[in-house]
Amino acid sequence: MHISNVQPGLWRQLTNGHRIKFSLAFSFRGPSAFDVESAAAIMPMPRQLDLLLGKVQSAIKE
Repeated sequence: MHISNVQPGLWRQLTNGHRIKFSLAFSFRGPSAFDVESAAAIMPMPRQLDLLLGKVQSAIKE
């Protein structure tokens, strides 16, 4: 993955272990990721206040 294929805001957030979604392309130089987006942006983690106020619909209700 090259920095030119990632939005600047996302590039600054990336750390080791950060989950991403991307499309894959192949060229004579080898594989390359593009359309990179954060997987965390798709499923945001609830904040503590959201949990306390019951604004989060939990899949586990036991």
